[in-house]
Formats: sequence, C-alpha cells, structure tokens
Amino acid sequence: MDSHTAQPSFSSVMPNDFNPGTQGLAGFWRRLLAFIVDIVVVVFFGYVLGCFFEEQFVQLGYYAPWVGFLVCVLYSGVMNSRVGHGQSVGKRLLKVKVVDEDGVAVPVGKSFVRAFVLCLPFFIDKTMIPPIVSIQRNLALVFLVSVGMIGGLVYFYLFNGRTRQTLHDLVVKTFVVKVAHSGRVSSLPVWRFHYVMYALFFLCLLLGSLKWVSTVEKTKVFDGLRYVTYKLWQTGDFVMADFMSTRASGFSIFHKTLNVEIESVVANVFLKKRPDSYDRKIKKVAKIFMDHYPKARDIRSLHIKVKYGFDIGIASKFEMEEASYTPSSWLSSNRPKKKIDEVRWEDIPKGIDQNLLLRRKVFHLFKDKKYAALTSLLESYQASFEKDSQYEKKVNDAFSAFYIRVFDEDFKMKLDNWALQFPKSFVPYMARGVYYSAMGWESRGTSWAYQTSREQFEGMQNYFKLAYGDFRKALERNKMLVCAYKWMIDNHKNFSSSETGEYLIKKALAINPYCFYVRASYMYSLEPRWGGSYRAMESFADEAMAYADKNPKLKELRCLIDMDKGRMEEHHKKYESSISLYDQALTYGELSKVYHYRAYAKWSLKDYRAALDDFNKAVALNPQEDNYLGRATVLFDLGEVERSADDVAMARAIWPFDHEIKRYAQWVAEKLVYKGHVLSKTGRHQEAIRLFKQAIKFKPDHAEAYYWRGQTYARLRDVDKAESDYRKAVYYNPRYFSAYVSLDWALAQKKQWDDIIECWSDYIDLEPKNTRAYMERGGAYFHQGDYKSAAQDMKKACDMGDKEGCARYRSLQDKMN
Repeated sequence: MDSHTAQPSFSSVMPNDFNPGTQGLAGFWRRLLAFIVDIVVVVFFGYVLGCFFEEQFVQLGYYAPWVGFLVCVLYSGVMNSRVGHGQSVGKRLLKVKVVDEDGVAVPVGKSFVRAFVLCLPFFIDKTMIPPIVSIQRNLALVFLVSVGMIGGLVYFYLFNGRTRQTLHDLVVKTFVVKVAHSGRVSSLPVWRFHYVMYALFFLCLLLGSLKWVSTVEKTKVFDGLRYVTYKLWQTGDFVMADFMSTRASGFSIFHKTLNVEIESVVANVFLKKRPDSYDRKIKKVAKIFMDHYPKARDIRSLHIKVKYGFDIGIASKFEMEEASYTPSSWLSSNRPKKKIDEVRWEDIPKGIDQNLLLRRKVFHLFKDKKYAALTSLLESYQASFEKDSQYEKKVNDAFSAFYIRVFDEDFKMKLDNWALQFPKSFVPYMARGVYYSAMGWESRGTSWAYQTSREQFEGMQNYFKLAYGDFRKALERNKMLVCAYKWMIDNHKNFSSSETGEYLIKKALAINPYCFYVRASYMYSLEPRWGGSYRAMESFADEAMAYADKNPKLKELRCLIDMDKGRMEEHHKKYESSISLYDQALTYGELSKVYHYRAYAKWSLKDYRAALDDFNKAVALNPQEDNYLGRATVLFDLGEVERSADDVAMARAIWPFDHEIKRYAQWVAEKLVYKGHVLSKTGRHQEAIRLFKQAIKFKPDHAEAYYWRGQTYARLRDVDKAESDYRKAVYYNPRYFSAYVSLDWALAQKKQWDDIIECWSDYIDLEPKNTRAYMERGGAYFHQGDYKSAAQDMKKACDMGDKEGCARYRSLQDKMN
C-alpha cells in the first residue's frame, strides 16, 4: 500500500450521533424499564383510588380521566424534582435520575412542566374537551395534540442518540442520567435533521386534520349524533355516550370513530347509577337512537353496550350488558305500543286543494266507523273508473288510505268488522288487502336482501298471503277491479304465488287496456333488481303505445327505464351520470317521479337552487306529500326555514302517517331546539325564541321546544309566557318532569299553590314512584299552610328511600309539635 495514501480520520468514520460524553446518560432499555415500573405504580394507585371513590368517578363521566392525568402529573412532577431527588420509583429501582445541564435535580415547577408534556398526549384522547367551534374541530385538535406529541416522544426516544432526550426533556432541557454520574452533563447538540423531520411530521398531521375537518363539516351525520347524545344526556340516566361504526375510517362523536356512510353502529352508553334492569336501559337507548337519528333506518344493525363503571385513565372498572337490533327488529318489537288512532291530525293549511285530502277523507270515515258511507263512496269511485279510465288514480289513491305501516290490532279489528257488515261488497276486502300489503312491506323492512333476516322475509310472505286472499275475494265481488291487480303485482315482486306477474297484468289489461298505473306497477316488477331486464321493460312500454292515443300518459312508461338506470347510478353516488339519465327520461314525458329523483341527485351535489326548481315541477305535476317533503329539505338547506316549515305542514296535512315526514320534522325540530338552547344560554334570547318558534312550526307537538322557549322567557322574567309554554310542554309530554318543575316555579311566582298541587297530583298519577314529585307537592302544601298534607308527602318520599324527604319530614314533625 502506498504510504502516502491519505488515511481516514477517526471522526470521519464515526456515526453522526456518536458522543463520547453520553456515557453517563441512562441507556435505552434501562430508561424504558423505569418507565414501565412507574406505570405499574401509578396503575396500582389508581385501582386503590377506585376502591374508595368509585361512585364519584362514575359521576364524572367524560371528565374522569383527568383524575388519572392529575395523579400522573403529581407523581412524575414531584418524584422527578428536587423533592424526590430526581427519582421516581422506577428510576430509583433502575438507578437513574432526572437532572438539568448542571447535573443537579430540577425545581418542582420545571419538573411539573416536564410531566405535563409527557402525560398530556396519553390522556387527552380519552377526555371530552368543551366544544370550541364544532365537535369535528375539537377532534382534529385532540388528534394533533395526541398523535403529534406521542409521535415526538417516540421519535426522539428512538433516534436522538446524541443526548437521549425525548420531547418532554427537550422542552425543559433535562437529561436522564445514571445515579453514578456527577457534574455537568456534556453532550453534542441535538442533530437539526431530527427537528426538521418532526416538523414535517407535524405539518402532515396538521394538513390532514384540516382536510378532514373540511370534508366532515360538509356532512350532516354529526348533527344527528349530537342530538342523540343530547337526548340521552337529557334523560338524566346517562353520563356519556359514544357511537362508532364497524369500519375503521371516518370520524367520531367525542373520541370514537363513526363513518359518514354508516353501516352498523355500536353505542357505548355509560350509566350514572347501577340499574335495576340493564334490559330496560338498553331498550331506552335503542328507542332514543331510532327516534332521533335521521338515518336510523338505513343502518344494518345497532349494537348497544350499556355500562356502569368508571375509567380514570390509569384504572378502570366496568360491568356491562349488551344487545343488538336491526332497524326492522326494533320496530317490530315495539309495534304493539303503537296505535293508528293516536296520530295527531294537524290543522289543514289554508287554501289547500281539497282533492289532496282524499286519503284523509277516506281514513276519517273509517276511523269514525261510518262503514256505509265509506263503502258507498269507494264503490262510486270504482264505478266512475269503469266508465272512464282517467279515474284510475283516484281509485288507487282512495284505497291507499289503508296503506299504513303500523301494527295495530284495533285497526285490523275495524277492518274485520267492516267486512262482516258488508260481506257482499268488494270494498272492505280491498281495503284490508291493502293494509296487509303494508304490513308485509313493514315486516320486510327497507334494507337490501342480504341485510334482511329470514324472519323478516317470512313475516312479509305471511302478510302477502293474507293480502292475496283478500284481493281475490274483492275480485270475486267485482271482476272489473283493476286496482286489485295493481296491488297484487306490487307484492308479486317479493311473493311467490301460483300466478305470475305476466298472468296478472294480462288479466288487468283485459279489463281495461288504457290504464297507466297498473302498467307502471308491472314495469317496476320488470326492473333488473327484481329479476327482469331493461329490454323487457322497453318491449312492454312499446306495446302500450298502441293505446296512447286515448291515454297519452302511457307515453311516460318509457320514462321508467331511464329513471331506474338513474336511480342505480345515484345509489352508487354517480350523481352527474344519474342526472343525465333523468334528463333522458324526461324526453319521453314529464313524470313527477323523475323530477323528484333528479332533484335529490342535484341536492346531493349541493346544487340547491337547481334541486328546488325540480321539486317545484314535481309538486306542480303531483302535489303529494313526498314532493312537498323533498322541497322542504332543499328549502331548509337554503336557509328558507319558514317556507320549509310550510311545506312540511302541507305534507303532514296531506298524509300524517308518512314515516319520513315524521322523521324529518323531528330531526329539524331537534336541530332548531338545540341551537336555540345554546343561544339562550349565551344570552341571545330573542334569537333563541325565533328558533323555538320555527321548531314548533315543524313539529307543533314538540314538548321540548315549548319547554326551552319557556326557560328563555323565564330568563327574560316574562312569567306569563313562560307558564304558558310550560303548560304546553306538559300537555304534549305528560311525563316531562323538568317541565313540571319549571311550571311549579312559574306558578309559585304568583303564589298559585292550588294549581301547583293539581299539577303534581296529575304527574304522580302517571309516575307514582317519583319521590321528587311528592316532595315538590309537599312543598306547595307547606307554602299553603297545610303542614299535615306536606308531612304526608314528605313521609311518602322518605318511605321510598329519599333521604332529603326523611329530613324534611322530621323537620315538619318538629314544627307541628
């Protein structure tokens, strides 16, 4: 080898992070083991605390993990400071300590900052922080702090070999050294590349979070879940609730994941008190979710976990029971509680076309058991159709008054009695067949076939058999009853009978070949999803053109082909493509359903003005409840709340049994009440009152809207208006305890003790086990001077286990003695 060849220097071949001065620093594994020992110590202490303060921790709910956070900060802050000579239990066992650059233990304040930076990211993801602007922005902030800081802790711990400082050490300039080390800590500065890498990592997190917030705020899923959470909290039984989907991606309520496109939902609900029956609490959660979440019927399943216990971050203890429901199984399990006659009929809006109220007229005659008048009316409609096929729609609309998807034995009994009284008329059998058809579809549910259980299909088949039998009886009494064939064809898609759809349509058209609606029903049965094809639909539509001269509406049958193609594209979220297909459909005729579906496609693209134009055309062509409801949805999104409420009122007036009207009105009312409640709490009372009024317009029987408006009037010291609203809240929800309490307050301002006693007596008749009700009534008796009655109520509360009631009873006894 050439002796003059340059030899590499020692420093040039050493790794970048080599530092002869790091020999006194604690090693990787020693420091990690010390950290693990400290975790064990803190967890043990957490479980000890849990044994003594379990009930208090349960009541803390979302805020309970702050207890663990405080314990960790105190433990690490004190032990790793001068007070603990820089050594926690783990560091003492592993013979390492925390020091500053001079090699001495750090002050308590500096140690607390170090502990805060270390502990915060591990706890913030488990706690609820107060909303700043929106839940999703809170979640983005939590994500940044948690993932960003944990990422920094791990990164510097693994790769900062020069100083072996991690994030919390760098913040306060501390080092972890061996106990044997003394004197100043000498080390090379942290390699700047590490700071660059961490900055890039944090920047990526920030940009991702901003993108996520922007995407999620365009959805409305959060709104619905916030209302469900709000409703659960308002019951007073629950301290917190988390909702998450079975998929991993998405967003969350508080700190659990939930997708924008929800399939299956898991609800974790935490109780304030250990329940007597977990089953009742599970059903209560299910009811609140199904009643108040707008997309509840679209999910595949709801899995509910009801828990009692606590989680303070460093220790937890829970007992739990769980159950699962599909939307259909939940609805079916609660059907006996529903009564068709309990539906509240709204006032009819002024100027409404009386022809739109045909179903209401038919239903009221039936509800009032005016069977003779009803039979005569429906027979007259059929007679008109037999003379002129243009009356086909009127006959179908009249009998659709019995298409009510509510299980009600009393309603069915009325149908049976009607048939017994008029056995020779086709009308009661036709009506009962329509009701059985509705029950069949309700039993099946609205999910795709693979999401529907065997029990649901069996229930559907059983009801369709009953419907089929009644339609046959109706046809035996009137062979010209084309509408019976229409309903049988509608059911045939999901019902295996000896008669095919082709046989049924031939029989119907042999009676009257000019009918549009029975042909449209058969066209729907030829859709590919029911085993047909677009070619078959085209062939059938072309055959109908031979009769179009007498009934031009038959030309619109061709619309149904492109309309179904558009619906399939819309189902796959290909909205632009679906709109093109709807445009093509409209070249064959102006069918209101096409405008209806095209409007929803444009609405999905946030083109609200264009959607409104289409809904206006749909309403003009067919002013039915579904078109009014669709237009109301668009108007609300455009901020035209009053017009939206008018359309909802119109839809409800036309037909109050439509599930979607109820659900949408409830959802909007809840949203407005929630916003009004927030505004009222921040002192913006007039704005809040305006929102409560709008909520009442959407849902006139919304007890909470009246209650919170009453609370707002109370803050304005307008006792008369507050009392009026409290009374309405109690009227619409006779078990609304908070409304009774507030009504008590309003009446007490006027010293109307008799009215207070009467109100509480009404409530006690409904809820005889509510100890607070007896105490409130007892208080009214006391103010009235009737100490004996007051004592009796206090004793009643005491006997049921209310400690405050016992104390008041003893005080009254002393007073009377």
